[in-house]
Amino acid sequence: MKSNLSNIEKYIFNKKDDIFKELYNSWIDQIPWYLSTIINNKYVYKSFFILLEIWAYENKIVFFPPEEFYNKNLKKYITPIRINQGYQIWDIPIKDVIYYMRKKIPKKLYMVFNQKMSDGYCFSNFCPRIGWVSKNGKIEFDFE
Repeated sequence: MKSNLSNIEKYIFNKKDDIFKELYNSWIDQIPWYLSTIINNKYVYKSFFILLEIWAYENKIVFFPPEEFYNKNLKKYITPIRINQGYQIWDIPIKDVIYYMRKKIPKKLYMVFNQKMSDGYCFSNFCPRIGWVSKNGKIEFDFE
């Protein structure tokens, strides 16, 4: 199991495509869980954000806006969105999405991975969902 942050960053970068294939079309909570099986628990969420950022810049994932931005009275999101393939995609810079996610994660979880806390974070109203982009550019996501 990898344990040094600089080694982990290199490892994650070198394994990003394999991890993507392994997790393709999974719910977002599966990413930190999977990482917890291959790296030191204290680096799971650092690695999670690294992977999300890389995959987003490589157009392998898209982010859906967090539900906390949905206004039930207006029946729309109060954050920038764009429509792509019928999906409402969060239309803010990737670095801002990652910053937002880092800001919202419980500090304790960022320090040491815990599956129950991780699920609480990943399924909360402030965590964006992700859509996986296939090689042919189709966004795939199971909302059920």
